[in-house]
Amino acid sequence: MGSFTLIILSRSLAKDGFDTNNDDAEPFVLTINCCARCIIHYIGDIIEYFNVYAFTEVAFFGKLYCQAAKDTWTLCNANDINVLINDNIIGRVMTFGAICAGY
Repeated sequence: MGSFTLIILSRSLAKDGFDTNNDDAEPFVLTINCCARCIIHYIGDIIEYFNVYAFTEVAFFGKLYCQAAKDTWTLCNANDINVLINDNIIGRVMTFGAICAGY
């Protein structure tokens, strides 16, 4: 379901309605198109971030995707911003470790 939503969002960005290279378009229309692209991009990022945790539960625990998504949603609601902070800290440590291992 989440991957399907990502496909729909990415396809909507590729439509002609979001063409910002049109010189004849009004500035207001270009501004609205830019804002719509930005919002769709952020929604796609949130869905991708959510899917990482949901698919991890599917892989580790063998749950169905719908149950894993519900558990992930519960985790995000229960821990608020702590999940994001932990993910950023671990991501930086892993990057540093990969750089050190590369030398």
